[in-house]
Amino acid sequence: MKVFFSATTHNLDEYGDKYFKIRDHIIDQGHLLVHDWLSHIKRSEKGFIKPKIIPQTEYKKSISSIHDCQLAIFESTQPSFSTGHLLTIATQNKIPTLVLWLDDSPWVKNKGMIESIESDYLELAEYNDDNMYDVINAFLNKYEQAHLRHRFNLVIDEVERQYIDWLSYNTFKSRTKIIRDLIRNRISSDEEYRNYLQKIKK
Repeated sequence: MKVFFSATTHNLDEYGDKYFKIRDHIIDQGHLLVHDWLSHIKRSEKGFIKPKIIPQTEYKKSISSIHDCQLAIFESTQPSFSTGHLLTIATQNKIPTLVLWLDDSPWVKNKGMIESIESDYLELAEYNDDNMYDVINAFLNKYEQAHLRHRFNLVIDEVERQYIDWLSYNTFKSRTKIIRDLIRNRISSDEEYRNYLQKIKK
């Protein structure tokens, strides 16, 4: 799948190693990384060397890549307005989006804006060195076949139909969206299924 990965370059010397591990793992899992901005960053004995970029050009590349990708992953441990802006665009375009925070970071509680985004396509996760790949794998595996659509007949009784109709009327959502939301909420809260997704091998 085509994956967009982004993170701020602020505090790159502190978090850069994590960014490269995430980026390399996405590629190692067989996915195509759109707009591989980390490939232009050099390492030296003094730390990471950022390339000289034109902000307008970089912004256009990022927006174009978001529109071209199938999944988006953001490392957001270091707060950044630009990261928040890009992930908002991703979710508005109905792209499944994973936002990651290091669980021991002083910034981990600074999620206010991102947590306030209401989207069925947004997932938030804290991670550490031990579970980083498991968290990423669970997200990638969940959406591996997300582009496929399946139609099936759902038979429900009158009690269930009445509830869905009532919910549809009061929430202004279609019956299909209500049922899909209920399933997605169950998926998000099902620990056994999450553990299963983490272990899937290609």
